[in-house]
Amino acid sequence: MTIRKKSAVKSVIGMCLIAAFTLLMPYSVFAGAMQDLKDFFGDDFKDIQVDLGPVKIKPTLSIASEYNNNLYLTSNEKTRGMVYRITPGFTMQVPLDRFYGETGADISYVKAQKDSNAWVGVGRGILRYNFSDTTSIGAKEVFERGFTYNFVNDNRYDLEDTYLDIKHQFSPRLAVTLNGERERYETHIKEGVALPFTDFHENGGGMAVDYDGSRTSFESS
Repeated sequence: MTIRKKSAVKSVIGMCLIAAFTLLMPYSVFAGAMQDLKDFFGDDFKDIQVDLGPVKIKPTLSIASEYNNNLYLTSNEKTRGMVYRITPGFTMQVPLDRFYGETGADISYVKAQKDSNAWVGVGRGILRYNFSDTTSIGAKEVFERGFTYNFVNDNRYDLEDTYLDIKHQFSPRLAVTLNGERERYETHIKEGVALPFTDFHENGGGMAVDYDGSRTSFESS
């Protein structure tokens, strides 16, 4: 086993401290601490990687904030405010000769208002197989389960996205990809609570043509 790191001890301890403080912080303190945490830990998590033969495991940490002018998705009496999100997770990659596999998961804790917060968990997987140097097939699955931070009673939702494609490289410049996608969104609503969006299931497909016009050679005599 090989561990490639830079300040790994500080980073791992930091992840644990962040998780603990996140649960205990009041909203005002949480909001003020986000930038300080980002400045302290910097890019340390990007430098950690555990190699187990061909398998590569990387921990991840994201700290983000955004402004939302309609926190509760209402058509009138809109509430504006900041949304703060902290997301620890991991990615595992298995690159082989003709096969590439990747899986990962993360969990987000979101604070939107003093008494408004939520958990969101995401799992994902990617598989790709090269039939030859020019033709490959791939699949991607992303599943997200969370609770809407903008509603009471812990309303749970599920979001699933499945993607399949086959790609052929006709020349160094030209590649064509055929793809299909299935998306599913389902809410688990407590009785008496009305949401401004509905469940849906969608299927689609398409074709993408990629042409690289930058590959130009010049000859002079």
